[in-house]
Amino acid sequence: MTQQRANILNEFYAGASGKADGFRHFKNPSTLVTYFTTMKQLLVYYYRVVHCEGGHFTRAKPDQVLPGDIIRPTKTQTQAMDEIMAALAVEDAEETEQALKHAIRRLYLALICHTVGSVPFKSPVLSFCAMLSRKVRGNGRGLWEEPGNFNSHLSALTWVAQLVIFDYACFHEQDDEDQIPVFLARMCKKFFQQLAETPFGHILQWRLYLFKVGKAAIAKH
Repeated sequence: MTQQRANILNEFYAGASGKADGFRHFKNPSTLVTYFTTMKQLLVYYYRVVHCEGGHFTRAKPDQVLPGDIIRPTKTQTQAMDEIMAALAVEDAEETEQALKHAIRRLYLALICHTVGSVPFKSPVLSFCAMLSRKVRGNGRGLWEEPGNFNSHLSALTWVAQLVIFDYACFHEQDDEDQIPVFLARMCKKFFQQLAETPFGHILQWRLYLFKVGKAAIAKH
């Protein structure tokens, strides 16, 4: 990870604030656990809500619209999930691990590189974010997460997604490393900046709004 590549990964900040720090690939162990746990939860959400027949949620009334009714997985996402399930069925442990890693990376990349147009919540990623924005009290009543807490979830997804993109760029240009920055810039411009009609285009916009709301909010004591 060179400084130039780190700057490309974080270039979307320049469009929002006029300056950008490079991608910070070093995180303390507790932060890494939190970030990777959030990304694993996205995988579980996809499996339960999108992949499983009948979905995860139940209807309180016949005309209730559930997340699974809105989400529209792409062909690539569906194929990657099928590959994950096929890999889990392989008996050879070493073969399973390699196939599973490949399929999971492919699914994450397909979730990131998803054009959603005017229907953002057809994206499994944004549907998952909607779930993260809510918290449930003991009496079963839902409340909105505090802006800072919700932004932390989005920060985790953003950081790991940047790693996925960088990993893919390195793999794609493994025969000519000098082309990694070029490919990385093309990927980020298409899928990972605030004007892109993609899951992380929306997430990056949301983060700007949350930063502003967080600054204006009255601190709780």
